[in-house]
Amino acid sequence: MKRITKLLLIVFGTVLLVGGTGVTAQTSQAATHKTAKKVKWHKGTPKAVRGYYETKPDAAGLASQYKIRARSVWYWHSGMPDITSSHVYYRSLGHHRYVIRYNAHWYGGRGGQKNYELDVHKIGKKLKVSSDKQLFSPVKTH
Repeated sequence: MKRITKLLLIVFGTVLLVGGTGVTAQTSQAATHKTAKKVKWHKGTPKAVRGYYETKPDAAGLASQYKIRARSVWYWHSGMPDITSSHVYYRSLGHHRYVIRYNAHWYGGRGGQKNYELDVHKIGKKLKVSSDKQLFSPVKTH
């Protein structure tokens, strides 16, 4: 009987030392698990990117313009109809990086687009927009 008891104690001891009970491993995984932060959309446009911006004309003389106001976004490209917006929201992606979401209203016989997303990155005073390869420079209005 003593022999069986000794053998059981040795087996249980090695199991606890080598494998553990599994409870400690689960609690440590739960303690290190981080929950994702919920994305918060804000109404309007961020103050950092508001203003009137335009690109330099390319070789063909084509240019683009953005007017970003508190509650609206206006876009124009050479030879194309103006695009105005409503229901403007934004969320921050980091330092001077934003996603602006709005309903686009197209004039000139074209349809609009709902929940259009525009990635905007402010680099110094210039604006980098996801839909355009050129940088938009600020324009002084009188």
